Amino acid sequence: MKTVILAGGLGTRMGMTGKEIPKCLLKIGNKTLLELHIDMLKRCGINPYDVVVVIGKVGECWTKENYDKIKSIHKHLIINPINHRTHNTYSLKLALDYIDQDDILIIDGDAFVPKEVINKMITDTRNVLLSKIRDTFIFEGNKIIVDEDGRVINLGRDLLDTKYMYCGVKKIRKEDFPVLKNSLQNSLYYTSDLGILLFNLCKKLYIYNQVDNRPININNLEDLKEANKFFLKNFVILMNGYTGVGKSTLALKISEKLNIPLFHSAVIRKELDLNPKTKEDANIFFDFSQKLRDAADRAVYKKLADNAVQMLNEGQNVILDAGYFFSWQRDELYNRIYDVHPELFILRVVCNDEEEIKRRLEERWKNFGKSLLDETPSWNSYVSAKLISEPLEKDNIPPGLIRHIIEHNPLTKKTQFLGDENSLNLIQLLNVLENDDTR
Repeated sequence: MKTVILAGGLGTRMGMTGKEIPKCLLKIGNKTLLELHIDMLKRCGINPYDVVVVIGKVGECWTKENYDKIKSIHKHLIINPINHRTHNTYSLKLALDYIDQDDILIIDGDAFVPKEVINKMITDTRNVLLSKIRDTFIFEGNKIIVDEDGRVINLGRDLLDTKYMYCGVKKIRKEDFPVLKNSLQNSLYYTSDLGILLFNLCKKLYIYNQVDNRPININNLEDLKEANKFFLKNFVILMNGYTGVGKSTLALKISEKLNIPLFHSAVIRKELDLNPKTKEDANIFFDFSQKLRDAADRAVYKKLADNAVQMLNEGQNVILDAGYFFSWQRDELYNRIYDVHPELFILRVVCNDEEEIKRRLEERWKNFGKSLLDETPSWNSYVSAKLISEPLEKDNIPPGLIRHIIEHNPLTKKTQFLGDENSLNLIQLLNVLENDDTR
């Protein structure tokens, strides 16, 4: 599948912001729209080499500095030299001149769309347009009318009797690619809104409506604020995994890369004077089969939840580094953070090389007392934790709490995302894991 991102507009509705930078360089969180598009497409299985970005040449925002910024994000660019007097239809024509026949996804550069929505479009075997439902009528933008089967039968800005607003994303099948390309040879379209081309295509092809209310078209500063509000919730990262698998090393890296406060159970145990003082005591204390740590754990995990709530109430994200082997430990956190409405990432760290784990625990035994993170030197603590751990998948999640489960192996560098949600926070975290150099 090929993808075209149409990003050659003038940004006139963005006020002074639109004069300074093109909309594809607007930031949501710490990433530009273009970076988000490329990341999202990559996660949908689309090779960046198969993505063409069409940008402009004329206009205050199209400076060499902005061109260089775009080029640093994505190399495969096409410049519309007359973007000031043509519409995105002509930009699409320029792109298709360089693309061989294939399934093609076409995205407006100011449309941010969750990964699940794009995946659904990609896997749909039909031609599809993306729309959202509007409760109130809006004069601007193209509207869509569909028949009882969901086929688009009309599209235009002046339509009144419809609730569907076009969202700036469409997919055309490989077999219908020539119809699209041939239609774009008509120069009458070049100074017209892309909706006019789509209206005529709907007469020639079967194109179906895909509805999802999550996409945001960023046409003005209010839309940009809404996008940041919608996609950038505060979040909690809950580290999960047996002793010796590398979760604390990884937690520290994430904390440094994303500039997030980190709270470690070992530090809290020491603050509460609940930590074992000798290797021999630790060997017994952290062996779950001895059943000596329930009271201490309840105090520690309560304090971890307290810290999480405090950070969230201060508008900060937070990482909690502990085993979280039992459902009650996780419930403590779920129920405490629920009212703050953060995203929750459970990062399950795994290591299948038990000889490597034994080596690490032997190092901890030698270095016990030199670092708080060397407090669990026992092979028994590893084995007993495996026996008693309760699966994450059986947790009772409070309604409305967004929980993602990510599994990462620091040795193999393999990451598996076990959820179905999409967020910018998720993209940030996965990017750190993709560049993980810990072991």
